[in-house]
Amino acid sequence: MKILILTASTGGGHKVAAAALKDTIEKTDSSVQVEIEDGLKYCGNIYNKFICGGYLVLATKTPGLYGKLYNKSDKKSKLNSICNRVNAREGFKLVSLFEKVKPDVVISCHAFITTMLSKLKLKKIIDVPVISLITDFSPHRTYFFKGIEAYITSDENMTEEITGYGIIQKERIYPYGIPIFDKFYRETSKEKTAQELNFSLDIPTVLLMAGSFGVTEVLAVYESFMHTDIECQCIVITGNNQKLYDAFEKYLGDSNRPHKPTKLFKFINNVEEYMHFSDLIVTKPGGLTVTESLACNLPLAIYNAIPGQENENAEYLKNSQVAIILDKQPEIGGKEIAVLLSDKAKLKQMQENCKKISKRDSALNIFRLAKEFSKNKN
Repeated sequence: MKILILTASTGGGHKVAAAALKDTIEKTDSSVQVEIEDGLKYCGNIYNKFICGGYLVLATKTPGLYGKLYNKSDKKSKLNSICNRVNAREGFKLVSLFEKVKPDVVISCHAFITTMLSKLKLKKIIDVPVISLITDFSPHRTYFFKGIEAYITSDENMTEEITGYGIIQKERIYPYGIPIFDKFYRETSKEKTAQELNFSLDIPTVLLMAGSFGVTEVLAVYESFMHTDIECQCIVITGNNQKLYDAFEKYLGDSNRPHKPTKLFKFINNVEEYMHFSDLIVTKPGGLTVTESLACNLPLAIYNAIPGQENENAEYLKNSQVAIILDKQPEIGGKEIAVLLSDKAKLKQMQENCKKISKRDSALNIFRLAKEFSKNKN
């Protein structure tokens, strides 16, 4: 059996989900071949750069405009129609990939790729079962087309909204959750992590995943939190944001500014250990980071959600009582973090709520579904 997983470079979540899915499948059945390809790259450099680069610019530089376009394309509109036509046309460029790989099942991790595959199937150019994986906590019209065998969603509550589009039936919706690496579900030794960080086990820990925040705003939230009386310790991970790392390094080296014990990192390979060790994560609500946090029973404080899918993710998490949405004014956001940390009963209930909505066997269930479709096809 051969499975082809198609991703895109519009954010890192699609690729992480694909890699986690591949990892689970290969560990479960070594006879299955899994190939991951960036589907948008097969459509040519101009299209790929326009979609991926355009997303990055709009989401980071003009988030208000991005939100308007996101909402407009979620309805029957001229913009939605244009997106569908363009993607359907570009989809013909994927045919060479299918001829090369000859997959038994395809899993699409991006809405535009799902559009392409739908058109190829309806025109009978390809005859392969397609599973569409939605890597956020809310649906969007650009995902849904006839000809797709199954849609994987993060939560049961999405089903009614999806069927409301009037495009696919309830029977094609599988609320299996977003696949992540199994290590996020495994408990780690808090004593070992505390020793490595030289942290205490007796006071709360805040994990700040700040790579895409920018610089000025996240530092303002952090400093506001430093001014509070709550006793705690912090882990800050900046990822590839060098300016933010330098800004934090400068702040931590300034004895005239308020401090709490803080460990600063760029990239780490054991983020799951820090998630299991922490009591609260301050982050943007990307689908994969959220799913990883839920797997670690880690409540969220959400900051600066981009209008569109991030904002919808944030509302879902707030309504599920696993997160708070911080005030847009950084000086208030820092105080809100301290208030939540001081309310141990609320924090404990949020941890229990994380357990209720986390989906441990997502990747395994998706693999089982893929095997079923492959068997029925043959």
